[in-house]
Amino acid sequence: MIAVEEAVGKFRAADRIRKGRDPNFLLIARTDAAGVAGGSLDDAIRRANAYLGAGADVAFIEGPTTVDEIRRIVREVRGPILYNQAGAAPRLTTEQLRDIGVAIVIFPGAMLRSGLYAMHDYAMDLRSRGAGADMDFARRTQGHPLANLHALAGFDRIRALEEEFLPPGETRKYDGSAGFQPPRP
Repeated sequence: MIAVEEAVGKFRAADRIRKGRDPNFLLIARTDAAGVAGGSLDDAIRRANAYLGAGADVAFIEGPTTVDEIRRIVREVRGPILYNQAGAAPRLTTEQLRDIGVAIVIFPGAMLRSGLYAMHDYAMDLRSRGAGADMDFARRTQGHPLANLHALAGFDRIRALEEEFLPPGETRKYDGSAGFQPPRP
């Protein structure tokens, strides 16, 4: 853990640079002081207030493990609170967090976990049912924004650029191919 004075200096520097480059840039001050050996929630709150005083916009105290700790953070920190709903942190609804006074909540790993769960379930279905699982998946995802990976990757934009910049007729080489065929303008 770095000394609070050093961290305050770094937040002052970040605030000055931010103001000169992009005053709309959000400066979030994270402290893990509550969870490190020898640290405490008192240390984390003291640090969060010092960082806000040095120019940070939002305080992020990592590691509250009870709702009472979250309430204390919101009550004692003199600025908006970012809450990390992960690890040992209590799982609360948006309404509960709003009622407590949390300004921002993040769910790190949610996309990773949900993607891993979906891949696992799909792989198990493929193993169990084979091509039938793939056909059912294709039906369920038809029309989904991610269903057409060629379009997602921007192939249609590449083809439009080719139409614009390649010699006339050059893109006709794709006609009749089995590859990606974006609609022609």
